[in-house]
Formats: sequence, C-alpha cells, structure tokens
Amino acid sequence: MPSFQFTAVDAAGEQHEDVRDAENKEDLKQTLAAEGLQVLTVSLDLPSVNILTPRVKQKDLLYITSQLAVMIETGINVTSALESVCEQVENARLRHALEQVRLGVEGGDDLSSMLEEHPKIFDAKITALVRASEQTGTLGEMLERISNDIARDISQRGKIKSALTYPAVMASVAVGVTIFLLTFIMPQFEPLFKRRNVELPKITSALMAVSHMMLEYWWAWLGGLIICTVSLVYWLKSKHGQRTMDGFRIYAPLLGPTVRLIILARSVRTLGLMIKSGVSMLDALQLTSEVAGNHYYKLVWLEVIDRVTQGERIVDTLRGNPLFPKSLVQMIGSGEETGKLDFVLEKISRHYEEETASSIKSVTTMVEPLLITVMGFVVGGISMSLLLPIFRLSRAH
Repeated sequence: MPSFQFTAVDAAGEQHEDVRDAENKEDLKQTLAAEGLQVLTVSLDLPSVNILTPRVKQKDLLYITSQLAVMIETGINVTSALESVCEQVENARLRHALEQVRLGVEGGDDLSSMLEEHPKIFDAKITALVRASEQTGTLGEMLERISNDIARDISQRGKIKSALTYPAVMASVAVGVTIFLLTFIMPQFEPLFKRRNVELPKITSALMAVSHMMLEYWWAWLGGLIICTVSLVYWLKSKHGQRTMDGFRIYAPLLGPTVRLIILARSVRTLGLMIKSGVSMLDALQLTSEVAGNHYYKLVWLEVIDRVTQGERIVDTLRGNPLFPKSLVQMIGSGEETGKLDFVLEKISRHYEEETASSIKSVTTMVEPLLITVMGFVVGGISMSLLLPIFRLSRAH
C-alpha cells in the first residue's frame, strides 16, 4: 500500500502535516475528511533513491507499459494513468522517475520529452516510439506494442539464462571440488606417505606441491585473483576490451553462430517495430545500431545509414556482408521492393528467435557432456594421484 504526504487544516484552522498509508489519494481524502480535516496538498511519499536502491528491471517496465496501455485505451488521460501506475509501483527508482514524468506532463510537457530525461530507465527506443505515437495520436496502441516487445525480450533472455544455468553450475562445482581436493583431502594423505617413506609418482608430487602453495600462500592466490578480476573488469570496460570481446563473441567456435542469431533477431525486430510505428527510416536505423549490442554490427548499421542518406537501399549495403546471411538480405530486399519491409522484418525476427532457442539448446547439449568429461578428468586425475602411492604401499607389504 502506497504512502502519501499530506497537508491539511482542522476546523480551528490549525495546519497538520503527516504521512499515511492509503489505497489512493481519494481514499486518503475521505479518511481525513471523516476526521474533520480538510486536505490542502497530497502527494506520494517517495523513498530516497541512492546507489543501493534496486535497479529497474525489464519486468518493471513490462508492468507499467502494459498498465498504461490498458488505461489510455479505455479513455483515461495520461496524467491520471501515470498517477495510478506510480501508486502501484514498488521499485523506488522507477516510482521516482514516474512521479517526475507525471509532474512534467501535468505541467504541459510531452510524455516523450519527460521520458527522455530518464535514459537509464527508458531507453531511446521507448522514447522514439512514444514520440511517434504522440504525432499520430496512437499512444495506447504504441504502449501495447512496446509492452509486447519487452515481453519478447524478457522471454528470450529467460531462455538464454535457463540454458546457461546448468553449464555454469557444473563449471562452478568442478572448480569447487578441485580446490577442496587440493586444500583438504591431499594434505590428509601427506603424513602417511612420509611415515612410510613412499616414493611418490611425479603427478602426485606435482599436485602436492600445488597443494602446499595454495595452503601456505593463500593470501597471494587471493590477492592475485582480486587483481586479475579487477584488471579484467577494467579491460572489458575499455573500448579495446569491448571490441575484442565483441569480435570473440561473434566468431567464437560453438558460441559464435548463436550470438549472431541473437543480435540479428534483436536488430531486425527493433527496425521492424520502428518502421511499423512511423519512426523515420534514419532514426529507426540509428536506434537499431544502438540496440545491436555489438561493435561490428553497429558499424554495419552506421554504414547503412550513410548509404541510405545518399539514396541507396538497405539491401545494397548488406549484400555480401558476412555478418548478414544471404537469405536475410534477400528478404529485406524483397520487403523494400514491395513496400512491406516492416511486415517482412517482423517475420524474420520471429524466425530468428525460434532459431536462437534451437541453437542454444544444441550448444548446451554439446557443452554439458564436455564439462562432465573435463570434471571427470580433473577429479579422476587427482584421485589417481592419491591412489597410486597407496597401491605401491599395498604391494610393498
């Protein structure tokens, strides 16, 4: 239940300021009126926002866009719809932004211009679509399209995460088991081997040495891990690191084809939605380059913008580019010739989303046995290094 700050006066003219919980402003006013108080001002009591405040998730945006779409389609004005949604939102960061957007719209500003002031919450794609709908008077319909687009994005991300969960868990377990064997199990056998004066195989001696290093110099290992992690994060945030990783992702064996499918599905879906919604071609292409999420695909879309500005077609730039399949280029060309590019791009995006799901499943099917094999090899190798000296002891006696 939301909280509201209010200022009210009683029958004696004395002013009261307080914060109370209520379903909405009207309920609060009725409650205060029953207590003999006349409300002067009432507003949402917004919690403070800081670096610890949870970030706005895609599910939060899905909720507010779907709710706003329904309200506006049923004839509720934008200000009232924003106020109603703001009262129901739990995320403090999003509630702050929505309240500021509402105040701006109430003051006469366009919804799109107010959304544009919160780029970390409402991206350029949402802002552009809302701006286009304001020009055509189809805000409710546009918000429904935005909601559907977010839902598809959430669905695709969910499939990717669920597919990667098992391999990630397996890899973590493999690392954990290896560390446990080297730092806890192996040191238990060392006194036995020394008492019996057993000649250790080379593999056992090597693993014992590693075990000693991990136990005696754990602080160095920990410091090295922290330094490497910080350095890696810093490098990945640099332009060189981002470009290197972008190239690795799309050309890496096994994973590269799947990553390219994900990028293409997102790019063509965005371009199709923009064109269908009435956004100008150049603006649509600019936004498509931004949502691509990969440096090399972004360069291609920026080149498309330059060529389209000179009067050429999209297909002329994409033709022959190895990052775009021939079938995709041909369908885009067909869409441009028939004037149904938005329809064609929508069909392509759905096809690539289905291919992405199938590709992810195939990759995880191949990776899982590979991880099990590697885990078995590591754990089995450590186990054999312990068993070999024991076999020698049993033969000696």
